[in-house]
Amino acid sequence: MSKPRTANPALAISEADLASALAQIGTEVDDQPLRSSALARIMRETFHGSDAGGAWDWRMAYDMMQAAAIQVFLRGAGATADIANA
Repeated sequence: MSKPRTANPALAISEADLASALAQIGTEVDDQPLRSSALARIMRETFHGSDAGGAWDWRMAYDMMQAAAIQVFLRGAGATADIANA
């Protein structure tokens, strides 16, 4: 997977910011349904700016949400049983 680029080329995305966002989003996904407002808050805080300012965009946010959800799924010991019971 390639490293995402910001809408504003003057802003750089560090590996630490990506890891932090994934961890925070994963915690949200693990604890409760993830709302777009929570996702936006995490992205604003992690990337130090808004989507309107070009610090991040919604495509990146949704991609990170999917990656975090997969990590949570793979990490969960009872994930297979939960899905089978759904």
